[in-house]
Parts: sequence; structure tokens; C-alpha cells
Amino acid sequence: RIRINGKPISCEVFGKVYWTVRELLEKNYNQHFVMLSKHNDDHDGKNNNNNDTKGENELPPLPILPGYFRMLTLMAIYTFCYIDIPKVDVILLEVGMGGRYDATNIFESNNNNINNNNNNNNNNNNNNNNNRVLVQGITVIDYDHTRILGSTLEQIAWEKGGIFVTNKICNVGRDDGGYAKFLTQHYHQQEQEREDTNSNISSSSSSSNNILFVNGNNTPQVSNVLRTIAHEENGQLQLINHNNTTDSTLFSSLSKLLQFHAKYQYDNAALALAICQYAMKQYYCKHNNNKRMICPTNEAAVKQQLDTEDGTYYNENTIAMALNNTFWPGRCHTLIVPPASSSATGTDGTSVGKEEVVESTIKLRCDGAHTPISINACIRWFQSIIKSYDDKEEDGTSKDVLKVLIFNCGHERNPIPLLYSLNRSGLFDCVYFCRADFERPSALPKKLLDEWLTEPLLLNGQQSDKDGDVALTYQAMCNEVVQRDDDDDIMNKKSITWQETLANIWRIMDLYHYSQLAAEGKKSSLPTSDEEDNNIDVLADAIRLIQNEQQHDNGDEQASTVEILVTGSLYLVGSALEAVGWEEIESEGILMHSYNN
Repeated sequence: RIRINGKPISCEVFGKVYWTVRELLEKNYNQHFVMLSKHNDDHDGKNNNNNDTKGENELPPLPILPGYFRMLTLMAIYTFCYIDIPKVDVILLEVGMGGRYDATNIFESNNNNINNNNNNNNNNNNNNNNNRVLVQGITVIDYDHTRILGSTLEQIAWEKGGIFVTNKICNVGRDDGGYAKFLTQHYHQQEQEREDTNSNISSSSSSSNNILFVNGNNTPQVSNVLRTIAHEENGQLQLINHNNTTDSTLFSSLSKLLQFHAKYQYDNAALALAICQYAMKQYYCKHNNNKRMICPTNEAAVKQQLDTEDGTYYNENTIAMALNNTFWPGRCHTLIVPPASSSATGTDGTSVGKEEVVESTIKLRCDGAHTPISINACIRWFQSIIKSYDDKEEDGTSKDVLKVLIFNCGHERNPIPLLYSLNRSGLFDCVYFCRADFERPSALPKKLLDEWLTEPLLLNGQQSDKDGDVALTYQAMCNEVVQRDDDDDIMNKKSITWQETLANIWRIMDLYHYSQLAAEGKKSSLPTSDEEDNNIDVLADAIRLIQNEQQHDNGDEQASTVEILVTGSLYLVGSALEAVGWEEIESEGILMHSYNN
């Protein structure tokens, strides 16, 4: 998770950072406990005559060590501050969950900072702070972590938009009133602004340089919530996609040079480009004492005023090369699966086995999509791959491709909309439901929650079936299957493991679609399910099975090529990369020990 120049930090650096941060936390814990006790004692003294309120506002003691993600965030920030050779110039933090109350939401915008000239040290520190540029961006918001963030996209957007809030210590916390207060105060304002949602820049009259960059493919309701938050902070909202950017001419030229795997990547690239351009302009503005770095007024001025050394980021070929080489493990990630005796290594999206001379016809496509929107984007990516096989062989025949799905998702997540999109795509000949090697601990039982059974499926953003007549639910699919199928054993089948639960859901969806086609008078064979294959528990065993079948089959009945899609969980994707021996090269760097407080 902690990377420098795209490569993970070394185990040595990780270990040093962990123990340094841990020792600092343990050292400061006693001091925190004394301050906490004093705060609670003072509070109790003020309320000693009112037993009803006593203890109501007391602060609970913090644990000695924070939770997993908070600890990683602390370690990442410490690493970026104290790593040397290379020095870190830009820090990119991805929010863990939501944003408003997330561990990463600790940085303040400093556009309005005032230098304190008490002494030279203060001058140096304040100058460093003023030279820092903070930019926030939000991609497409989807239903994720709904138990914590909320059940509507608007509420999730409010959580996400919290990264744009200033003076966080005062404005973010248990006394901020939450989403209910926001909704009460701004509902009517949101309704009035609904007609402006398609505008590129919000209609705020603020002269602030603070801009919240947002993917323009979000729903109007989400954009309204984020616009309201931006207005509250005297800032602006800017909606970005590949058709609507801060520099349309530049990105239009860039698009011809980009070689992305999926359509959504163009929108993300446009958002990234807008953020980078804004950040660099702000940085140059803060260095106005340097004649070579003056604040430009428009794009043409930027290109004229910056020399090659400082202005290469406006070179189309340079930007295109950077974007084309951008890679994140487990996202549109392709691996050539080697024979069982080899292993795969590499650092980019088209890694191959150590023995590169070995040709394999098994290709592993990994994407950690785990929300309805991202699953549909993943499906489109896989569809484009399958479509490429439509080209005829030299002898005029079509390539025979076996399409395999390996799926899992966390049992805290509703799997039904994810599986429905995958099932409805009709892409897969074989499906395996495998557990990940490592999963986040959870106290929730591994079973379908009752509310998931009657929750309308979101299809293309609408709660309806393909005809748009009624809201389709999993319970409705089950009822349809029982009504049209004399054998209702599938409905009474008990699931012991989470993977068996997922396999049963898939089977119900198969039968539902078969019954729908039969009702329409269309011919279709009843889908078959090999339970032994579906219930292979370990992902590595499923891949090994495919490898062995491909290696030992004579090819008469076996497909010439196997395409495997692994999706539904980043944990599962990690297990897939581990199963084929994929590795990364660690980043270089020396950790300085300069933190003495």
C-alpha cells in the first residue's frame, strides 16, 4: 500500500517505520492518558450536580495502537516525510473509507495561511507550509461500505466530500451534526441548484482558489451534495470527464495517444490531469519570487512562460507516456499464466512467466471491482477482450475461447447486484467461487442478510428489470424459479460456507434467466452447474486445475485459449497474484531518523 515512484517500499524500510511509529505511540500514550483524565475530571466537576449528564460527554481512552488502516496511514506519512534518496516531492493519498472521518483527512488547505514572523525557525516552517499545495479529487461515487457510510449515494457523497472541509479539528467530529444536519440545512438549496448540475464549474461567486475536482459521470444528486459542500467552504466544484476538461484541446490530442484497457480510465485520466495542472499552477504561484515560476493566467501563457525543464508536463507525448505506463496491481491487470512448473513475475500489466520463451494460452485478467458500477466497468473491459477474439485465424476459423469467472466478495457486502451483472452478461462458460487467502476479520455472520433479498437491483442506475416495469429483487427471482420449476431443491439447499452461498445465488440466477427465456418462447438450454468445480475453495487449486487440464488435454474438445476473470474482491485478486507467483520490484530509499520529539 505504501509506494514510492510506483514501487512498494522495501521490507526493511517498512519494518523500521513500523517500529519507529509504534515506539512513538507507546511513548506518548501515558501523556495522552494524563491529559484525558484531566479533561474528564474537569468535565465531571462542572456537572457534579447533574447525575443525568455526568459522563455523557467524557472522551473515551484511545488504544495504544490505532487500527490497521490508521496505522498504515501514519506509517505512510512518516515514510514520505523521512525517506531520502529519493526525496518525495508529491504525496498522493487514497482515502480508505468515505473521507470525512477517514484517517487520511488530516491535511488543511493553506491558501489563507499567514506567516508568523516570531523567529527564523518559524519563518522557515511557515514558508514550507505555505509552499505546500493541497488538492482534492473525487471519482465516481458508488454503493460501498453502506453499513457505515449510508444507504444512499447522497449520504455517501456527503461522507466523501468531507475531504474538502477546512478547519477540520473544529468542523469534523462527533459534534458536527452528521448528515442529518446537512440535509436539514441544505435540502432546499440543493433542489434549487439541481438545474445547474450539468455546468462545468459551479456558479459560486467566490474568488477562492480552492477547487474540488469531481468525476463528471456522478449522478446530479451526488454533484449537488458536493457542490453544496464546496460552497460552504467558499470554493468551487469542477466536474471533469474525458469530454469536459480544464484543457479540452490538450486532452483531445492526448486521447489519440492513450492506450487504455477500459473506457472509464479515460475519465480518470482527465480527472488526474486536471488535478495535476491545478496543483502545479498553485505551486508556481506560491513561488512568485522565482522569475521562472510565475502564476500564469491561461494555458497559452503557461506554455510560453515555462521552459522545458519546468514545463515538460505540457508535452503531449510525455503525458501520454506517463499515463500509458501508469499501473496499479489488480486493476485491469493481465497475467500470462505459465505452465504449472513455472511462475509469473513482473511489474507491469502484462507480466509473463520467468521462462518467457514458454507460450501459454491461459490468460488471467484481474480486477478488484467490488461495487455495482465498478463491476459493470470490469465486465465491459472483459467483453472488449473477448471481442478481440472475433478475428479469424489464418485458416479462416474462429478462435475457441473458454471463459472462466473466479469470484468472491466480502460477506459484509451484498453480492446479489454484483453476481446479477456478471450472470446477465452471459460471458462465462465456467464459474468458481473461491475464498481469498487472507480476509479482513469481521464479527458479522457469513450469510445473506434478509434486507438483501428484497433490495431492488440497480441496473444501469435504475431500480428496475430490463423492461423497466417492476423493481427486480432476488426474492422475486427465487419465486419465479419455484413457480416454473417442479424441482425446488435448489431453494432448500443449505449453504455451509460463504462460497456455497454465492454458488447457490448464481444457480438461482441461471434458472431465472432460463425461465424468462422459456416464458418468451425463446429456445435455450438449461444451464448446468458442476458443483465440484463451483465449490473449489482455494483459488490456487482452481487455477492449478485449469492449468493441468490445458496441459494434458489433447485439444480436441478443449478450447485453444482460456480467459480467466478474477474479480469481486481485492483480497481475491491478491490471492490470484500470489497463486501465480507474481512479484514486484521494491523501491529504493534510505530512511532518515530525524524525528526527535
